[in-house]
Amino acid sequence: MNPLLQLVREPWAQALGWSLLHFLWQGALLGGLAWLLLVLLRGASAKARYAVACAALLLMVTAPVLTFLHLRALSGAGPAPESVRLLMEDAAAGPLPLSVRAQGALEPVLPWLLAAWALGVVILSLRFRAPLPPHLSRRA
Repeated sequence: MNPLLQLVREPWAQALGWSLLHFLWQGALLGGLAWLLLVLLRGASAKARYAVACAALLLMVTAPVLTFLHLRALSGAGPAPESVRLLMEDAAAGPLPLSVRAQGALEPVLPWLLAAWALGVVILSLRFRAPLPPHLSRRA
């Protein structure tokens, strides 16, 4: 098995992938709540609006970390991906909840999503590399 594929199938990597996917709705919810509070505080002081914005950013940093820790704690308690696929194939089970259908649909592409996210982090991190000292720069 490919070492990279084996790495993204580790339980911690699966929890990280699901945490990133959960942050899509968590971030949207927190952003919407911050927007609503900022609209309501339109006439308030700049300090109050700044505090709301900072609290929203802090919650956006905290949400995926807490989700990751929660998923790691539940890693042995949840249904295995194979059992989700079997549930989806079982027509006699009746209509499945949206969460089970979404999990079954996203499970095969989760390693690719995690790899794409990691590649994006690496590429965007390269933008923030420290500049070379003048004596090592070509422009000097």
